[in-house]
Amino acid sequence: MPYKKETFPLWKLPQIPRKLVFQLIDIIDLLEISMASRPVRKFLTAFKPHLVDLTWKFDDTRAISRMSLGRTPPSETYMYLQLYFPRYYKKISYYFTSISWTRMMHERAVKWKEGVVMKDMYRKEGFMVGGRKSWRRADPGNPDLKIMEELSIHLTQILRINSFNVKHLRLSEFDFFGCFVWNMTRKFKKFVAKNVEIDEEATRFILNDLEIEDVEIKDCKWITIKDVMESESKKIKIIFPNDMNIDELVNIANLWKSGNILREMKFLSLEGPFDVEKRYLRNEDMAEFIKKVGTIGKRTDRLENYESEVKRDTDGKIAILFFCGRKLTIALKETADKKIN
Repeated sequence: MPYKKETFPLWKLPQIPRKLVFQLIDIIDLLEISMASRPVRKFLTAFKPHLVDLTWKFDDTRAISRMSLGRTPPSETYMYLQLYFPRYYKKISYYFTSISWTRMMHERAVKWKEGVVMKDMYRKEGFMVGGRKSWRRADPGNPDLKIMEELSIHLTQILRINSFNVKHLRLSEFDFFGCFVWNMTRKFKKFVAKNVEIDEEATRFILNDLEIEDVEIKDCKWITIKDVMESESKKIKIIFPNDMNIDELVNIANLWKSGNILREMKFLSLEGPFDVEKRYLRNEDMAEFIKKVGTIGKRTDRLENYESEVKRDTDGKIAILFFCGRKLTIALKETADKKIN
């Protein structure tokens, strides 16, 4: 009697059991199937079985060519689209590399859109996507950004987005504030901008048009202490290109204690530039800060720095106030304890 191959009747199942079946499929396999199968994509769009945190990361600091077998990220990676599945503690990334490098890899090709070169990763950590001709230079029309945008749209249609995050660490010939990200969302759990030119217009855009829970910005000359005091973010880290004014720092400490500013803030870090030649001036800043801030809290015995526990007048919450000459931090006690533990 000839052997009859049986298939699983997936599409004959009721919708709820079918959803459970999709949840049992390995996530990276499901993502790949969604690119090639219209029925699967249509079903995932309707039911969105997985919750994810989505991060766009623009960073070519590890792009220099090297042996990539088994390494993460692959050589010549200059930007990423990362998915984190909190239920499974699993991260899957789409690594954008130079298109020649992606073509050269022997991993299995993934079918998606015509003209897009995509391959499975060696250990199923994600996918490699062919982007620029050279990771060092943008191509005319930025086709790689269009691919990332279309990929982002696809993923947001089939997955439930828990949070959006964006990180710019370094990328040549890239208009960060003119890219597709801002058309996708204006609300971010984490926003990082380093090694990018932030002019006055971009600064107003960040402060006025974006809703950010955790913000980190480096070397933006347009952000002021007043902007910091008006922020509604829970975590704030600003590295200024110029020295900070001691009177303004003292004012922040006193206003936080009185409950007039940063009511939702859990952690604040304000930092000036590092300069060895100004070491003795830093000591003078320390003495001036201690003199002006007064005894607003219980001082520790660490005489090289200023550190004290400060109790907020309005709700009794306690924060650790720290100052070392070029850096001021205010961390709620629960946040500081978690970092220590």
